[in-house]
This record gives sequence, C-alpha cells and structure tokens, in this order.
Amino acid sequence: MRKKSVLLFLVLSIALLCSCGDAETPESDDPAMTEQQPDVNVAQGDGSEAAGGADEDAEQGTSDENAVGESDAQDQDAAGLTPLSEEEIQFFTDLIQKMENYGFLLSAYDTPEDVDLGEVFYSGAGIDEAMSDEEIEAYLTERQQEEIYTDCVKVSRERIDAFLRAKLGIGLEEIRTPFPWFYLSEFDSYYHEAGDTNYTPYDCVEGVREGDLYTLRFHTDWFWEDLRSDCETVIRKSGEEYQFVSNRYLDGSEIGYGTGDSEVRAAYAAALQNLLENMIMPDGTEVELDPFWENRPNENEFCIADVDGDGTEELIIALTTTYMADMREEVYEYDPVTQKMRKELQEFPYVTYLDNGMIFSWWSHNDSYGEDFWPYNIYRYDRVSDEYLYMGCVTGWQKEFQPEGYPDDVDVSGTGTVYSITYGEEYTGEYDQLQYDQFYEEIIGMANELELQWYQITEEDLNILFADL
Repeated sequence: MRKKSVLLFLVLSIALLCSCGDAETPESDDPAMTEQQPDVNVAQGDGSEAAGGADEDAEQGTSDENAVGESDAQDQDAAGLTPLSEEEIQFFTDLIQKMENYGFLLSAYDTPEDVDLGEVFYSGAGIDEAMSDEEIEAYLTERQQEEIYTDCVKVSRERIDAFLRAKLGIGLEEIRTPFPWFYLSEFDSYYHEAGDTNYTPYDCVEGVREGDLYTLRFHTDWFWEDLRSDCETVIRKSGEEYQFVSNRYLDGSEIGYGTGDSEVRAAYAAALQNLLENMIMPDGTEVELDPFWENRPNENEFCIADVDGDGTEELIIALTTTYMADMREEVYEYDPVTQKMRKELQEFPYVTYLDNGMIFSWWSHNDSYGEDFWPYNIYRYDRVSDEYLYMGCVTGWQKEFQPEGYPDDVDVSGTGTVYSITYGEEYTGEYDQLQYDQFYEEIIGMANELELQWYQITEEDLNILFADL
C-alpha cells in the first residue's frame, strides 16, 4: 500500500556508496541476517561492571532479531539494488524501535563522526547505570545543587566507547560533535538530568539493499510540523552487527509513500462523490437523509489523513444529516491491490484521534450519573489486523447530580466524582479522581491529539481538494 520510489533510492545509494567505499556483494546463499546486541554490558546497579561482552547466558537469535533471507533475484535491478520485502521492512522497524537504536534517527549526519550523542544517549540507550551515593554527592557538589530534581541518566565513558564501536564502527574519541552532558572525571562517566524521554517509534516504510549497505526510509507520526518525521538512513551490516552510516531528513517532495498517492486519493474522491449523489457509504451501505436537512446546508464532513500511523492515508467520514440512529463516523482505507475500501472503525461522530494509535469515541447519549463528564469508548489501532480494536469504556458518577447510593468509600479523594472503567484486567470497577488520572496518563502517555483538516462533503470542496486528479 506504499508507493515505492526505487529510482530515487538508486541515485542516493550510488552516491553514498561512492563516499563509503566498495561494499562486498554477499553470495546468494548467505545465511539469514541476525542482529547482535552491542558489545556492551547493560548491567544496572552501582556501576561497578565494565562494558564488554554480552552476558553469556543471554538469549541469542530470538525470532524478532532474525532478519529474513534475501529478496527474490528477479526483484534486483540492473544496478544491483534489491528492494526489501515486507518481512525485511518489518525487521528494520523492530530493529530501530529498540532503545539502543532509535536515537540514531534523531539527528542528521553524513558520516558517523557527526552523529549527535545527546540524542543517542538521551534516555540511556539501554546502557545507563545507577549512580552510587558517592557519585550523587560529587555530582551535586560540582553542579552546586541541593538535589537531583528529575531523573538522572548516567553512562560511563567505557560503556559509551564500546557501544559506539558496535553501532558506528568508531570510538568516542573520533566523534566530532560535542557531547552536551556533565562529566565527572573521578568516575569517568557522563550525566544528564531530564524529566522526559526522546523515545520515538519510527517505522521502516521501504528500503533497498546493495551488498552490505541498506538504504532505508523511516516515518513517525510523533513529530508534527517537524522535519524529523521522515528520514533516510544508511545502515551497513558488519559481521553480525548493523552499523549506522548516515541519516538525513526528507522534505515533502521526497516522501513517496502514504500522502499524495494519486490512486488512493482518486478512490476516496469517487467514494465521496457517490456518497454526495446517492447517499451510499464507501462500504456500500445506504443511508437515508433526514427530511430536516432537505433544504438546509450539508453538514457532513470528511478528512483524508494517516490517522492510524501505518504510512497510508485513510478516509474519515462524519455523517450527521441522517437520523440519530444512523449518525456515524467511519474510517476507511483503500487497498490498491484489491481495489476495495476496508472499514477500520465505525462510531458515533464525536471522535478524538491520538498520535499513538488510540481513539476516544464519545457516546451519543450520556447514560451516566453526571453532566460535566461525558462517557467514551477507547479503541487502539492494531497493526496486525489493520483495524481499531475496542479496548473498553469510561463513565462517570457525580454525587451532586445523583447523591443517592453514591459510593463515598470509593471517592477517597473527596472530589465528588467517581469513574467506572472497563479496560483490560487491571481497570475494571469504580475509581476515584486520582486513580482515574493515573489510568488516563497510562493509556495516553506522551500522545497528542491529531490536528485534522476537515472539509464539507459538497461539490465545491470536492472540486477544490481533488482538482489535480
């Protein structure tokens, strides 16, 4: 469902190969690629363990760390570039989402020496250690602080050097960019206080291979109005390790997947035109216009955006000019292979989309004991099934609205509101305000509401949006 851009990869990869040196082309019977964790001891504690070989008892070759075999020979073009299979693309998605790898996508660099170590190690990169009491005392003295106010990440110089040699093929002394962390020479370690994380879940959306070099494109929906949403990364397979060679950010003209796919947009335009003229939804369902709207402006709306974060735009339709029982908001995705629309979600047209794949769908009626809190359902996008899965719901009870039978024993916070939550195994029952706030933070995390551009389902708006098709 992604628009491939192999020609662009061909030009870019040849240029990168010229700067990186000749790569040895593997034999056709190469064994499956297996990712090896960096040659760094990831122990936690007092920091007494040095960097070095991985734990001998560590499990090796787990299924999510085994790359797939080579693509079919017929897919390889004349220049020796082989487009990656879907299985290989998934392998690199899993690879980059590991704590030790994602940070290499958060800065632009043409050579490994120019990578931003502040981004790579911001959350510890999986090799951080606990500070000893002596370190804490020395740190506070040197920083002239009374206490450490947030989390403090500590990484020893020895671990950093071993990590970089595994991930970049060079040591710490060869990095040209400054390391913006506080250094304590007596402990030979770097320290960084932060109350947040820079973890970013990138997805590999396409790629090509030539010899041991992989030119990969990654996308994330965690950055809005930010250049880092889409990047092209070159990775070299060195022995059993995957090393980062370069990373650059893409502008809008270079993004050839997801948005801008003319076939997908043409399908959405046809579906909207059919809805406008015949009141037939994209899945073939007929809806009846409420006579109330016969001589009134059409208030039905649509939006085209990648709301589930799978790299392909979806069509969202909010239908409100029908009877209450038929009002709906539906999310569709067009499959160019089957040339059919597939419905990912149907709910009442009052939906909030989050950039972590979660959805809050507010009920059509407030069937609860409260006026200030509106009940809602919770959905989560599932990449395997490519649809939204129902996860549970939340309702509220306000004592002022319905004092009889109010569960004062639950309302330990004394706010006058308790919540009934059905979500998984942990949250099933009644909770007070503090418990609800904790639940909300757990499922939301650092997610933000998607800012969507909605249009009226009218001839005027359709002609404006799809004029270039």
